Amino acid sequence: MHLRNDSSITSAIILGRQRIKRSKIHKPRTGKVRSLLFLAALLCAPALAETGPESEFKAKMERCKLLEQFGETIMVARQKGWALSDTLELLNQDSSMPMLNTIAMKAWEVPRFSSEQLQQRAVNDFKDGIFRGCMDD
Repeated sequence: MHLRNDSSITSAIILGRQRIKRSKIHKPRTGKVRSLLFLAALLCAPALAETGPESEFKAKMERCKLLEQFGETIMVARQKGWALSDTLELLNQDSSMPMLNTIAMKAWEVPRFSSEQLQQRAVNDFKDGIFRGCMDD
């Protein structure tokens, strides 16, 4: 199974990331929260699977890239000071998403840094780890 690839998904992911990156407050606002939830829902949206090894690899790459983008978004939220309890509550408003909850829990194991350079390094390391882990599965 792979996720559909269309411009609305890409736009939603980019919009969610931009909203969180522009945030200067420690508590999430409704618009940013909705973007994060929408992104999480997109990761779980099923689509028709193609057959064959190339198609399976493409589907896996697509899925892993989306998980990587979610990992980036969630780590940016972590570095901006969002509370874990608020994040998990928001991720689970509509339904339980164990894989996304696990990613969020892992993000809160990473220290919160004060300098932008260290924050960006934490974000990059985290999203790369999510992608590597996904591709290894």
